[in-house]
Amino acid sequence: MLNPLAETLTIRDVQPQDIGALRPIMEASITDTYTGQPITEEIDQALAAIQVCATGEHTPRIYVVAEAAGGTILGVMGLVTASDSLASAAPTVAEGTAGELINAFVDPAARGRGVGKQLVQHLEDTASYFGYQDVVVASGPRYKKTGWPFWSALYGEPAWVLPDAYGPGNDAPVWRKKL
Repeated sequence: MLNPLAETLTIRDVQPQDIGALRPIMEASITDTYTGQPITEEIDQALAAIQVCATGEHTPRIYVVAEAAGGTILGVMGLVTASDSLASAAPTVAEGTAGELINAFVDPAARGRGVGKQLVQHLEDTASYFGYQDVVVASGPRYKKTGWPFWSALYGEPAWVLPDAYGPGNDAPVWRKKL
């Protein structure tokens, strides 16, 4: 049986009016590991990148949102050509052939209801359309209890690890899917 929420979602390009709704979703996810407080500078940087896409400016990034039937924004996720450092860490991923899923955030109240999966599916389809052969996603240690289980359920065990990606001892597992 399909999740009723997932059946009523619309996945669409981010719009300028979505930015305000994205802030609390990010504030719930982008938090200091020790204090639990939102990391405002990092949230502002992510929202600025999303805003550029929302206003239609030329950017190498694509952002989409998940919108519930009533217009509530439940999540956001982006796609960009995988960074050289990320692609070079995988011997079988040639530079420029992988799309990287970035800034993947779902409202905590909507997690486990198919929102993230629909965002991923849409961006995998987009990546295929643009000729990418793989999608990859790296996730930092602060998402060990949220993002890591999601990506592992979707893609299996990480394909490799980027050592010290987020500082000494803060490795980032990387998941990969062939398209």
